[in-house]
Amino acid sequence: MTKNIINHLLDSDFFETIWQKKNIHIKNICEFKQDSVSILDEILSHRSPRIKYPQLRAFNQSQQICPLDYTCSNRQNLSHDLDIPSVFSLLNRSLTIKVTDIDQYHSWISELKKVFELFFNSLVKINAYISTSQCYGGSPHYDSHHIFIFQIHGEKHWDFGLKEIDSPHKDFPHKFIHNDLNQKIQTQEGDVLYIPPGLPHNVFTPKQSVHLSVGIHTERYFEFLIQNIKKLAETQPVLRHDLNYRINNAYLPEKINKSHQVEIMALLKNLIESL
Repeated sequence: MTKNIINHLLDSDFFETIWQKKNIHIKNICEFKQDSVSILDEILSHRSPRIKYPQLRAFNQSQQICPLDYTCSNRQNLSHDLDIPSVFSLLNRSLTIKVTDIDQYHSWISELKKVFELFFNSLVKINAYISTSQCYGGSPHYDSHHIFIFQIHGEKHWDFGLKEIDSPHKDFPHKFIHNDLNQKIQTQEGDVLYIPPGLPHNVFTPKQSVHLSVGIHTERYFEFLIQNIKKLAETQPVLRHDLNYRINNAYLPEKINKSHQVEIMALLKNLIESL
């Protein structure tokens, strides 16, 4: 079933017209469905590894719910062990439970991750968001990676704005969101929603909902170049040479000698042409 989802979603047109450019809402494509109580029960009963705080944590908008409310902690000691009845009681409050790396605790989601990893040959992270009614997921934001939302229970109301930045990356500062979130999308059970990096969004849960966020962390040009330049430096001493340094509080005329500049430029040119 998971391979069929990939085949249906990701054809050549998707990468030409959608990928990294805009969002797309595909209705009723995912057959897997599971409600809040059932998915929590499966996660919390998983023996190895056993989930702990903060892999499971609760929040409402941008405010964290105190872990004393659902862990085995007290005022003197913070425990990472979850108090299972207290976790289930969170479903009676207006909040979202986030389960990080849910594939470690759920067999079908583990298979979904493997299919995405094989297809994209990239790091894939899957988180689950279990939301109660009348709940906002957080403040408006954009992500620095590609996201596929799988709505497996209930519904979500999404607001989207215009792209704030091209190809954002987690290592660089995020920009403040200036534009309004005027595009409205409502996901129902079985729907899949693709969100490209840099697209501002916010989400509201009118009634109980569970969705999976499949994050695709693709390699970037600069990361690829850094990796290959380091590899090249193993055999090219000029790339390991010192920069010109400060002498008597004054810099030498240039940080890189002219002869080294020519040699390094030729190495980088050959490296890029060979990729």
